[in-house]
Amino acid sequence: MKQCPVCNTQLEDHYTGLCPNSLCSWEFVLANEITSEHQKIYAKKLAECRRLYELNIVSEKKIFTFKDKINKEFNPKIYRAN
Repeated sequence: MKQCPVCNTQLEDHYTGLCPNSLCSWEFVLANEITSEHQKIYAKKLAECRRLYELNIVSEKKIFTFKDKINKEFNPKIYRAN
């Protein structure tokens, strides 16, 4: 098993494609050799995906907090039509 370097989701060893975690934007690729130029690109992409993942987690928490607040403050009353 391997882990996503951004969100630590467990994956099969031969998995390629996008991370299955919906909040993560990491894309797995197979490469035998990585040149120094590709290492720089990889590091830059990894840093950006980690930043976006953290923003997604914060946003997701804000959405749930906002929904809870709305449910508590605006508990609608149900009226029956007679």
